[in-house]
Amino acid sequence: MVDDPDNSGDNSRAAFAAELARLRAGSGRSLSSVADAAHADRTHVSHIEHGRRWPSRPVAAALDAALGADGALLARWKAAAAEPVPVPVVAGLDDVAELAALAAHAERSDVTGYVLDTIDATVDEYARAYARTPPAELLGDLRVLARHVGALLGGRATLAQRRRLMVAGGWLALLAATLHVDLGARRSAAAARTAAATLGREAEHGEIAAWSIEIDTWAALVDQDWRRAAALAEAGQAAAPVGSGAGVQLTAQRARAAARLGDGAAVRAALDHAGRIVDDQPAARPRDHHFTFDARKLDGYTATALSWLGDPAGERHARDVVDAYAAGGPPRRLATARLDLGLILARDRRPDEAAGLGVLAVDAGVLVPSNVWRATELDDALCSFRDVPEAAELHDRRRAADS
Repeated sequence: MVDDPDNSGDNSRAAFAAELARLRAGSGRSLSSVADAAHADRTHVSHIEHGRRWPSRPVAAALDAALGADGALLARWKAAAAEPVPVPVVAGLDDVAELAALAAHAERSDVTGYVLDTIDATVDEYARAYARTPPAELLGDLRVLARHVGALLGGRATLAQRRRLMVAGGWLALLAATLHVDLGARRSAAAARTAAATLGREAEHGEIAAWSIEIDTWAALVDQDWRRAAALAEAGQAAAPVGSGAGVQLTAQRARAAARLGDGAAVRAALDHAGRIVDDQPAARPRDHHFTFDARKLDGYTATALSWLGDPAGERHARDVVDAYAAGGPPRRLATARLDLGLILARDRRPDEAAGLGVLAVDAGVLVPSNVWRATELDDALCSFRDVPEAAELHDRRRAADS
């Protein structure tokens, strides 16, 4: 977040900062310890504690959990967040020459640099929270911010400010579309994706437009429409700006679609290309940002593509990915990696280990409609091994989870 000059007299926000400092001091823990536990930057937490910056809801919730505050700290955040932050209006000039008046009208705005910076930083924090936050919970936060951005776009803003607001709205729409796909809400996902594409086009932001194609590609994969997914991924690759995360992810999605179509040559070509361009992305975004496609995510996509292709090399990749995420990573990605490895082992007629991995994935409680079908696929692959206790257990757990 950014320095908040309007917060110096805000007693509720000051109370939140004071409570954070009191809780940390009472716990005897260092800033680094609390920041690590909350998956936040140490300097950012220090600024929050001293009242110089204001956290988003996911960060406040993470700090509450890290300090064992049982919701008390988050409650203070909610009370402070409910209070409006004053937004000064830049007044125009009425008694000057005609051209000067025209320029003054062009500069009039209900938006401040602080507000825009705060919106951008909050969008980034939501993108980072995606992999570790339940979709419905994060979607609620997105809606609140999207309404705020929409209200600002409906008010007075300069052209430059309107573009920044449209870009922020585009990223929010992309995240919303992703969450709707996760939740199996296809109509809502399509509407959000269309909104993102429109905002990207109006703001002339090529990466947002490319990500809107990627979301459509991913939805086609979830729907198991392999040919449509391959065609969309190819179109998205052509549209994505050079060096963008969207370009890398669309290339990886092309590999996954080709795997389902049994095109081994296309799988390897796409994975090789993704490996060459993954490091071309801007370094400004952290690796856990949803719209950054880092090397670890590429490892996961490689494991998925090879497991779907039936390539024996997939087992080594899948085990590496499981180990990496088990050592510290988003639980949903760990569950998906276990399903990838389980599918490979099932096809290799190792039902006990394969089913055991499936049980771990289902029992984690993090599967959503966008990946629960992969647990069903593993269960189906083990249908001839129902006499194996682990396979029978997976079948029962999966059916219970579906009901």
